[in-house]
Amino acid sequence: SIGIYTVEEGIAEMLSKISKWCTKTAMMIAAPGQMFEKRYFKDLDNLIAEGEALLQEGKEDDTGAEQLEDSSLPLELKSNWTQLVSDDKTRLEKCREHRDEFISWCKATEAILSATDKKIPIETLRELGKQSLIYPKGAETVKRVQTILHEANAWIETTSEIVNSGQKISLEDAKVRVAKGENLNINCPEFRNLRNALRISRGWQLRVKRSKLDSGQSQISDIKDLIEEHSKFLVCMPDEIKKL
Repeated sequence: SIGIYTVEEGIAEMLSKISKWCTKTAMMIAAPGQMFEKRYFKDLDNLIAEGEALLQEGKEDDTGAEQLEDSSLPLELKSNWTQLVSDDKTRLEKCREHRDEFISWCKATEAILSATDKKIPIETLRELGKQSLIYPKGAETVKRVQTILHEANAWIETTSEIVNSGQKISLEDAKVRVAKGENLNINCPEFRNLRNALRISRGWQLRVKRSKLDSGQSQISDIKDLIEEHSKFLVCMPDEIKKL
């Protein structure tokens, strides 16, 4: 009869909507990296809203179900698909929570990396590096953190080797290394030690210039003191030592 056809048609239409929604949802859940891409933000939000709408439809009265030969069929179908939609919607909501956490992390991380009023403690940078591992490698903020961390660790390693070896370095080499550390905008013991060593050597260099060596008015004891000081420096001044 017409009534039976109409009820069946309504069930078929509803199941078709559910099938399409579940297919899109499965694709989103199967590719979790997409949720972190801005172009998919709206898709995820829309899927959650559509899932909620489906569940709301499922709460409506089953008018006409009694016209079917087996009136329990619509109820069984509803019980099954509402459970399926509810479960997938919960998964999508967890994806959205993770995405929102990622957005917040990116904003906070970019603020730290872009700060110009103070340097980034190496401990903070390394912690950001650990945190970034749970997010897609292709994300811009993740790539930025990993690049800076890689360069900072490489700089610290080579600088630490020089400082701890007792080997002296030239003024130019020290200036280049300090400039690199400045550009990395990191705060670590290796950077502070090298910068201080450079400042001490420059201060010593200025004292040599003021010692009136060329006029022969310098005291032997002062010259010996300057030579003795230089022997303890990390950053060497060979030209000034020759003059002394």
